[in-house]
Amino acid sequence: MNYDGGPQLGAFQKGLFVYGGGFPMLYANSALLEEARDQDNDEFKGELFSDFTEESEKYKPEFIPALIPTIEESMEQSVMITDMNSYVTESRRKFVTGEWNFEKDWDAYVEQMDKMGSSRYAEIKQAQYDRYKQG
Repeated sequence: MNYDGGPQLGAFQKGLFVYGGGFPMLYANSALLEEARDQDNDEFKGELFSDFTEESEKYKPEFIPALIPTIEESMEQSVMITDMNSYVTESRRKFVTGEWNFEKDWDAYVEQMDKMGSSRYAEIKQAQYDRYKQG
């Protein structure tokens, strides 16, 4: 990005080549990307990312910072999340390898997550989000 010759495409490659799809995408500074791709001249006749900046704003996600728990929430959720993360990781492996079947074993998986407190965990996160939205 700070190269004396100006922006180079390599600086943007991580964001450009997202396997599994990368569009639609929004760049904080489309003009810089267009300069790096040598599209910032009158001779370029293709579409520019900046042509779609206004349209893409409609689909821009709301980024939420880490939700801050109260002391009580922190103590309650830390126990739940450790157990649930382990169970989710183990279950994911079993579903992917075929040891478990989605149609046959999914309800048991959800039931076990409920026993581990997934509904309560969602309530705690909702309360944290509500506080965040109140400012």
